[in-house]
Amino acid sequence: MLSGMAGANSMGGAGGRRSGMSISNIGMQAELDPDTMSEEEVNLMLGRLMDEMDIKEAQRLQMQKMSMPNKLKLLKQQRQLETFQMDSKGNAPEYFYRYLTETDIRSLPKQMLVHLRVCVSTQPVNWVKQFVDMQGLEALSECLGILNHAGMRRGDDITKEIEIIKCIKSVVNIQWGAQDVLRYPTCVHNLCFSIDAPSLLTRRLISEILTYICYLNVPTGHATVLKGLDKLQKFREMQKRFEPWMRALELAVGGRGRMGSKVGVSEELRQLGSTADRDLTDYALSSMIFINAVVGVSDDVEMRMHYRSQLNVAGLTRIIKKLRSGFDSPLIALQINKFDKDAEQDHVDVLELYNQQIMQDMTDPEEVFQAILAQIDDDDRAREHFLSILQRLLLLRDDYADPSGTSINGESSRATKARYYQLLDEITTQVVMDIRNGEPLDSDYDSELDDHRPRQRAGDAFTSQYGVSVAGIIDKFSNEEQLEEAVREAKDLREQLEKVTRQKNELELEVSLKSEGLVGTLKTKIFALEDLLRMSRHTIEALQTQIKELRDQFTQKLAKQDSQLKQLYSALQDEASEHDMLRRLKDDLTLENE
Repeated sequence: MLSGMAGANSMGGAGGRRSGMSISNIGMQAELDPDTMSEEEVNLMLGRLMDEMDIKEAQRLQMQKMSMPNKLKLLKQQRQLETFQMDSKGNAPEYFYRYLTETDIRSLPKQMLVHLRVCVSTQPVNWVKQFVDMQGLEALSECLGILNHAGMRRGDDITKEIEIIKCIKSVVNIQWGAQDVLRYPTCVHNLCFSIDAPSLLTRRLISEILTYICYLNVPTGHATVLKGLDKLQKFREMQKRFEPWMRALELAVGGRGRMGSKVGVSEELRQLGSTADRDLTDYALSSMIFINAVVGVSDDVEMRMHYRSQLNVAGLTRIIKKLRSGFDSPLIALQINKFDKDAEQDHVDVLELYNQQIMQDMTDPEEVFQAILAQIDDDDRAREHFLSILQRLLLLRDDYADPSGTSINGESSRATKARYYQLLDEITTQVVMDIRNGEPLDSDYDSELDDHRPRQRAGDAFTSQYGVSVAGIIDKFSNEEQLEEAVREAKDLREQLEKVTRQKNELELEVSLKSEGLVGTLKTKIFALEDLLRMSRHTIEALQTQIKELRDQFTQKLAKQDSQLKQLYSALQDEASEHDMLRRLKDDLTLENE
C-alpha cells in the first residue's frame, strides 16, 4: 500500500481562514433573484464575499467585471456551500458527489475539497465504498483533469489539485479502491498529467501513487501508467518520451542551493522555507522509486533496456549525476544503485541473448552490425533487404538534404541529416515494439471518450502514428509475394491452356471435315484393312490345304520308304544266311581235301 494517509501533509489551513460573517447574515435567506435584487445589492454582497475569501486586488477587479448572472451564480454557490456545511447530512457521500459534478471546479471552494479529503481519510470503509460506487472517483478525476490540463496553475488551483490527489490516494490505499482506479484508465491518465505540477508535494504524491499502480495487475497497471505519460508528452508537445516528467525532476533537483547553501536556490524551494531540503529529498526518493518501477516491472529484458534508454535520453543520466553529488541520502543512493545494478544485469542478459561471442558491447556500432549479420546469416532474403537498407542510408549525405547548403527550418545540412536518422530511429522503435506486443507506446492525447472504448493492444502506437499496423504491412508483403507466385502460376497455366486450346481446335477442325477429313481417311483405312484381312484369310486357307496335301504325300512317301527298307533288310538277311552256308560248305570241302 501507499505510505501514509493523504491528510498527513494537508494544505487546508491556508484556505480555511474565514471570518464570522457569511452572505447568509446579510439577507440571503431568500432565494437569490435578479428581479428582486438591485445591482448595488449584488455588488455589495460580492464585495463582502471577496473580503471573507481574502481575494487579492487583481482577482477582485476580474470578479467585479463579471456579468450580473455570473455574480448571482457565484453567490448562489457560496450559499449552497454554507447550507451544506450547516446541514447535519453534510458528510454524506452523495452531497460531495453532487457538488463535484454540479459545480465548476474553478469556482468550487477549496474548503469543500479539504472536507472531502478528511472524510475519505477518516470515515469508515463503507463510506468510501459508497462514494466510489456512485462514481465519486470519476468525478474527482474529471476535476483533476480540468485543473492539470489548464495552462498555469496558481493559488487555489494548486491547493485544489493537491487535495484531489490526496483524496484519490486515500482511495487507492484500499485494495478494492486501487482496482477501481484501474477500471477507469482516465483517472490514471489524469494523475499522470500532474507529474509535472508546480507543487513539489503534488509531484511527490503522484510519484507514490503511480509507483503503486505500476505493480497492480501486471502488466495492466504498468501499461496504463505508460499510456498516461505518453498522453502527457503529446499534450505538452515534447519530442522525447518521459520528457515532461524528467524535465520537472531535473529542474527541482537543479534548484537546490550550491553546497547545501541558499545560493542558487529556486523560487519554488524558497517558498517551502525550512522544510525545502526535506521535501526535495522525499520528492527525489519517490521519483527514483517510480523510475525503478517503470523500468523493472516488465519481465522482458529488451523492454527494460528500451525504457531505460528512453529515460536516459530524456535526461535521467544528468539527474542521477546531480543526485549523486548533491544529495546525502542513503535511501536515494540505494535506489540509484538498484537502477545501476539492474542495468548491468540486463546488459549481461542481452549479451547472452544475442550471443556474447559476437557482441561484447551494445554501444559499439561495429559489434552490433556484426551481430545483425550473424542473425540473418542463413536467410538470403533478409540479407538482401538489410543490404538494401544500408545502401539507402549511404544516400543520407551532408549535402543531400539541401544542395544550396542552407537548412531546413534554419538547421545546417549536418543537423538535418541527424534529424533523418532520428526519424528512422523512431520508426524502427515503433516497429520493434509493435512486433513484440509489449506495452503500448501510444503518444496521442485522445479525448476522454477514447478511454471508454475497448482497450487496444500494444503496438497500436504504430497504427495510430502511421495509419497501419506492422502486422498489416507484413501481411501485405506476404500477400504481394503470394500474388507474384500466383501470377507466375497463372502465366504457366495460361500457356498450358493455350496449348490445349490449339490441340482442341485442331481436333475440332478435323472432326468438322467429316468424310473429307480424318474420319474419311480412317474409314478408307478400315475398308483396306478389311480387304487385306479377307485376302489373308483366303491365303491362309489355301496354304492350310496345301500343307495338308504335302503332309499326306510325305506320309505316303515315308510308308513306301519304310516298306522298301524292310524288303532290303530281309534281302540282306537272306544273303547273309546264304553266305554263312557257303562258308561252311567251303570249310567242309577244305577238310575233305586234306
